[in-house]
Amino acid sequence: SLKIMRNENLAQNAKERGEYLTNALRELSKEYPCIGNVRGKGLMMGIDIVDERQAKDATGAYPQDGELAVAIQKACFNNKLLLERGGRGGNVVLCAVNINQAECEEFIKRFKQSVVDALKAVRG
Repeated sequence: SLKIMRNENLAQNAKERGEYLTNALRELSKEYPCIGNVRGKGLMMGIDIVDERQAKDATGAYPQDGELAVAIQKACFNNKLLLERGGRGGNVVLCAVNINQAECEEFIKRFKQSVVDALKAVRG
């Protein structure tokens, strides 16, 4: 395993793909404010799903929207994208360290469609 990680430069790949996905998800959050904080290191990323219709808390964050997070996860599955939910507030996205750029672009496309589908299902 260590040989493959070194020979295929998986650490560098995770850094580069993680930066791409973080930036793409932050751009997506401008269009869909239910995507709250996007954070992480490399391909270990967290995406907070929030209810932007509610008032912000003392830290300036919208409250978590667990119902929408579940709907996004289900929509992702229907759109052939596996997404794990976890963490205190909802979503943690984990990607394989050998994901390539084309797969990252497909991830963003499917995730965006899943957000649209989930918003329709939960919020009408």
